[in-house]
Amino acid sequence: MKRIVILSLLLAQLSLRAQEVKQFSLQEALAFTEQNNLSYLNAQYDVQIAKETVKQTTSYGLPQVSASAGFQQYLTIPGNWVNNFTKTPGSSAPDFIFLRFQQEYSSNAAISVNQLLFDGTYIVGLRASKAFMGMSDLLKQKSLARRTIECCQSLCNRCIYPEKPRLDSNQHQIAREIASRCY
Repeated sequence: MKRIVILSLLLAQLSLRAQEVKQFSLQEALAFTEQNNLSYLNAQYDVQIAKETVKQTTSYGLPQVSASAGFQQYLTIPGNWVNNFTKTPGSSAPDFIFLRFQQEYSSNAAISVNQLLFDGTYIVGLRASKAFMGMSDLLKQKSLARRTIECCQSLCNRCIYPEKPRLDSNQHQIAREIASRCY
């Protein structure tokens, strides 16, 4: 039981150390925000995805080359038995002969080149993917601007907080002066 209490106290002390307060300058805070903010990191990933999408769309318009080749050997060549019309009377030639209608070996080769350079759908797709990349880049910049504003606001609040009691008392005094002038 004693060991469990000591162990829990040690773990509690470690967890208290993990929550250290860090103080940043404005530039350090902005750099920290840029490196660790999830929405900004997601926006960066979206820009990378958009760049890859543009590359993929561009690759569709490049020449597409395909080739094929084939070779076939017929072990049993198909054919038909036909009447022997060349048989002369009195000869020992057979009445029917076997005719082969195919060669023993067969081979073929083909090559095909295809390109979508002047296809209208390709051009529209290219423009759309580039617009998508531009939009993703703008969203990344917007996310960074939002995070910068939030960081600056929190830094201003931190700077104003120690002066808040004095500002509150000044506010009350100024409000009383304005009220006395009006009435």
